[in-house]
Amino acid sequence: MIKTKVSAQAFTLDIAALNAAKTALLTTFTGTVKVEVLNTSNNSAALDANGCRSSWTVLQTLSPNPTFVAANNGRLTTASFNQGNAYPDVRLRVTFPATGTPTKIGCSTDNFAVRPASFTGLTVRDAGWQTAGTTRNLTNTAATGGVAHKAGQPFRIDAVVQNAAGAGITYGAAAGNYGGLPTAQLITCLLPVAACTLGVLDELGVATTWTAGAAGSFFTTTASYDDAGSFTMNLIDTAFSAVDAGDGTPADCSVSGQYICSSTTPNVGRFVPDAFELVNADSATDPLVDYAVDTWLPLPAPQLRTFNTTDATCNAAAAPPRRSFTYIGQPFGYVSVPQITFKALNASGTPITNYSGALMKLTAAGVAQTYTALTGTLDTSLALAAPTVTLNANYTNGSDSLVVGSIAVNAADRLAFARTVPVAPFNAAITLDMTAQDSSENTVAGNGIITATAPVSFNPLSFDSSTEMRFGRLKLENANGSEFLNLPVPMETQFWSAAATFTTNTTDHCTTIVPGNILLNNPQVNLLVSETGVTVSGAFLNGRSTNLRLNLPGAGNNGSVNLCVDLGIDTAPVLPNTAPVCVATTPANLPWLQGRWSEINFDDDPVVRGTFGVYRNADQIIYMREMY
Repeated sequence: MIKTKVSAQAFTLDIAALNAAKTALLTTFTGTVKVEVLNTSNNSAALDANGCRSSWTVLQTLSPNPTFVAANNGRLTTASFNQGNAYPDVRLRVTFPATGTPTKIGCSTDNFAVRPASFTGLTVRDAGWQTAGTTRNLTNTAATGGVAHKAGQPFRIDAVVQNAAGAGITYGAAAGNYGGLPTAQLITCLLPVAACTLGVLDELGVATTWTAGAAGSFFTTTASYDDAGSFTMNLIDTAFSAVDAGDGTPADCSVSGQYICSSTTPNVGRFVPDAFELVNADSATDPLVDYAVDTWLPLPAPQLRTFNTTDATCNAAAAPPRRSFTYIGQPFGYVSVPQITFKALNASGTPITNYSGALMKLTAAGVAQTYTALTGTLDTSLALAAPTVTLNANYTNGSDSLVVGSIAVNAADRLAFARTVPVAPFNAAITLDMTAQDSSENTVAGNGIITATAPVSFNPLSFDSSTEMRFGRLKLENANGSEFLNLPVPMETQFWSAAATFTTNTTDHCTTIVPGNILLNNPQVNLLVSETGVTVSGAFLNGRSTNLRLNLPGAGNNGSVNLCVDLGIDTAPVLPNTAPVCVATTPANLPWLQGRWSEINFDDDPVVRGTFGVYRNADQIIYMREMY
């Protein structure tokens, strides 16, 4: 057996003189022979009686010619010789005599390869994080910062093929060149630090796209890596010396091995997702994982809260029907928030496995939520809180795998419709589009922002009871009566009806006013504020409060006092209007019930007067008492 040889590395071989039957050494043979190295890759001609083919060509003739002497006993070790180029299929031919017409010819029955010594200058570069080129070195092994390249996007690999003397061997198909098809091979996974699994280095047809450069260099611009993180790699050709498979040549990268390997194993990285895939987490095909117990659970569909209350007395299931509307301008939140899951994808759209640990950088700041009202106008002054982003290890849900984490709308978020002028009742139709992006890599030239392939749309968001929106106001009426009795003050909620007028909101069973929301001031005649007070409790019934009272002041305390409900911030009066500003001990924070009582906008608190003992009845009536 003649084992694999290395180009430009000296080697010797034994040659033997055989008897006429070719069954044993001809130990008495003496004389000078010619030894030639043949390129035997072309086997188109037939084998002759000497085991040779006329299609084989001479590469090299050993000099000086070897000479057998009697002491050799028919077997001679040649002087050292080498071949500086690379050939995958080589044999030796020995002829006697060394000059003139040969009378004895023999070709080696065993063929062997003369392979390059190694690949050197192995580098990985790009022109940008999704383009192959030579601008940036891809050697980043840090979890944050530095050059990053998108998983699945092309980058460039360069190398030089050399012989043992350090000279480049031309890359190409011609004889004497290196025309092999080396493979970029992954060795060690460096990032993520924990649970690091090597992905696939795909040369995307590299077998036909290695391009020759100068002085033995060659490159490809179609390599890609399908996952996130960093790794070490080498370049290896296991096929060039295939003729020596099974002859005892080591199948490895050793000095005497068959394989051609790179002299270094560079670090390559860092790779990041090409994009994110967002999925509605309440869908049956991709429910959100309960990471606490590592199981998949179906989630409730997102749902908005009518009237923004869970008060049982306002429950839609109660009789009569409750919570059948929400006031325009009244903030309302969620019963169950929208949630989405997300996956990290490579450029082929395949989920990747190594986007974990310190490599995961998607944060709440990268989540965008866009609400759109198909009817009415949403109040954009309400700031949305940051969503909750949960990053986790990879989980699998049947055939749908590699959910990296979840994004949930903040449970404290509130929506409201803008309140300006009265409008007829309408049914709310609100859509939510959620998308996400990671801009943490966009600090280095050539990097960019990782975005979602498409937003998730919740269209429309449902309500737990009713979608109806009403433009409302709180109305009070003046009252007068005896200073010896508590004085009822009429108070009701109203809404702007389809008939373009305010009418009692008989379906309001939820509005509540407490004494601290009411301010008493501007006492007149013999009445002081301290001589009366206000009582009120419970939610409205059929749109009316039945128990708002001014407390009786008693004998000698006749007069009047102003009563206002502090619903929200009043604008300053615009002359000649003189609407007072109502600031109670405990503001009711119900600005959606303010009216246009004396100003130009619907932002005034209602103000009325309660009068005790000033207005008298007809003289013939000594005393009149109302019964309820």
